[in-house]
Amino acid sequence: MIYSYERRIAMSDVDEDWKLNPASALDMLQNCAMFHTVAAGSGPSDLKADHLAWVINSWNVYFDRPCDFLDTVRLSTWPHDFDRVFAHRNFTIENSRGETCVRADSVWILMQMEKQMPTRMRKELVARYETTPRLDMPPMERRVKLPQGMEARPAFFVPHFAVDANHHTNNVWYIRFALEYLPEGFRLRRLRVEYAKSARYRDQIHPLVRQEDGMFWVALTDGDGKSFVNLEFSESAAK
Repeated sequence: MIYSYERRIAMSDVDEDWKLNPASALDMLQNCAMFHTVAAGSGPSDLKADHLAWVINSWNVYFDRPCDFLDTVRLSTWPHDFDRVFAHRNFTIENSRGETCVRADSVWILMQMEKQMPTRMRKELVARYETTPRLDMPPMERRVKLPQGMEARPAFFVPHFAVDANHHTNNVWYIRFALEYLPEGFRLRRLRVEYAKSARYRDQIHPLVRQEDGMFWVALTDGDGKSFVNLEFSESAAK
């Protein structure tokens, strides 16, 4: 089943060119997934008694065309596959002319929040969703392979405003942090994100960056060689 809703592109969603910025786009997709889980009866309040939560593992996002300020866009999402551990979910953002602006594939896990460990998909939860065929797009790669020669940038602490109701840094804030390092004039066509572990309030993040031939990587690490999140930005839509 495809879940959809519409909303207008607001001032807080756009960049200096009055176009939907990548972080706002991911924020909208994340919210769309949340609205769908609530509608399906497996939202936060439904899972709370069993100490469960849906957690994003990775994104593969294509920015096909810009979305304009004040345009009314249609956001859609649907699960296309469930296996023992992962739920696979597609997304689109279409403008008011029906053109696809953003396509995304994603991988989610069902997290046991007390143990902070993934758990197997539960049949009763999966049964609440009707799968829809996957978008015609390149295969999903969960892991972001970082290049050699990553360069360090000054460390910073996670601010309180970046922490969400799960007491972790919100998924989209990692993207906002990483966008700060993107070179001027970089024309983003594809974004891949791999979430490795959660950062909490006042955790120190040590960024590492690298640029090569239309590609830019950011690793937001804990300073001991372990990543919170790895991101790959590309100016090409090709795999």
